[in-house]
Amino acid sequence: LPWIKQTTEQIFEDDSLHDVCGQRQDGSVRARWPWHGTLYSKNWRSIKIELNRTEVFGVTILTNQYVITTMLGYFLYKEAPADLRIRFGHPAIGESDGWTQEMPIQAAFPYTGNRTNPISFATFKLKGRLQFTKYVQPICLWQVEPLSDRILKQSGFVLSFGGYNRGDKLQSIAMPIASKTDCVEDHFDFRELFRDKQTFCAGARNGTGPELLDIGTGLAIHNGNSWYLRGLL
Repeated sequence: LPWIKQTTEQIFEDDSLHDVCGQRQDGSVRARWPWHGTLYSKNWRSIKIELNRTEVFGVTILTNQYVITTMLGYFLYKEAPADLRIRFGHPAIGESDGWTQEMPIQAAFPYTGNRTNPISFATFKLKGRLQFTKYVQPICLWQVEPLSDRILKQSGFVLSFGGYNRGDKLQSIAMPIASKTDCVEDHFDFRELFRDKQTFCAGARNGTGPELLDIGTGLAIHNGNSWYLRGLL
């Protein structure tokens, strides 16, 4: 995601960057996706009533002080910035233990794009610094453009805390990456979604995929020996 790096590098402090990224430190199920976090607030009464949760939507760890999400996460932050927290390394929705880290947000940096690059996202600066453990690690930023034939044959993975398969533990959902041609052939209406060269298509033909509660989570792709952030839901 060169556009993420170009638009965020001016706000990153040098000492927040980590030499190692996109690495799993442990073979356990819980440690498979250590760069994932969720937004949390005890005061989300309307969301709790509607979705039966106070912990929704995803973020992805970029450094020990910055995470990235979609603009919906930014809008939730603007509603009640003092109430919002981000949880990392937790075993399940509504659960925490000695490995869990919870951080308030110090500042938010929305990026709404422009006419030539309409991509939008938001980065949050945490009020404090994450301690990297086997359950909390940064992901690498994608540096290869455009999509190569090799990448098109891979599957990316988005993460869900139980929305698709039910339950409350972190699950991964395989999202095969498709070319624009194949995607539009299967879903003609999707042609309108390809707004720029960064847009790509991923998902299974049977409809398996994330849902509303998973908005903001990243699409992770394994390339070489590391995991990279390739897109945002």
